[in-house]
Amino acid sequence: MPPKRIAIVTSSTRRPRLNPTITQYVYDVLTTDPTLPTTPLETPDTNPRHIVFEILDLAKQSLPLYDESVIPASLPATDPTPHYSKAHTRAWSELVRQYDAFIFVTPQYNWSIPASLKNALDYLFHEWKGKPAGIVSYGGRGGGRRRNI
Repeated sequence: MPPKRIAIVTSSTRRPRLNPTITQYVYDVLTTDPTLPTTPLETPDTNPRHIVFEILDLAKQSLPLYDESVIPASLPATDPTPHYSKAHTRAWSELVRQYDAFIFVTPQYNWSIPASLKNALDYLFHEWKGKPAGIVSYGGRGGGRRRNI
C-alpha cells in the first residue's frame, strides 16, 4: 500500500509573510515528535500508518484570480483535470489530486481566511471532496476566528 500523503498548505502569499515559518514548525512537529507514528525517513516497514507529510506553498502555484469558464462541480468526478480550460488549473488539479488529506496553515485576515486560500479552494471541487482537512490558524488575536470556517 502506498503511503498516505498529507499536504501542509502554506496559505498566505503576501510578502513579507510569517506563514512559511509556522508551516515549517507544523511540519517539524509532525515529522520529528517521537510520540507521533511517522517521520520523513521512515519506510512502510517502520511506519505502520504509512504517512508522508509534504509542504505545499500557495505562493508557488501561480494561480491568478479564478478564471475558469466552468463550474468545477459540474466536471466529471472521476477525472476532472483534462476538462479545465486553463493550464494552471490543470496543474493545480493534478497536484491536489495527489494528496489524501490537507492541513491548512492560515493567517487570520480581517476575521477570515486570505484571498489566496479562498481562490485556491474555489478552483477545484472533486479534488477536495471526501478528503480530511484540518486548520492551523494564527493572527493578532490568536487566530481564533478560524473556527468559523
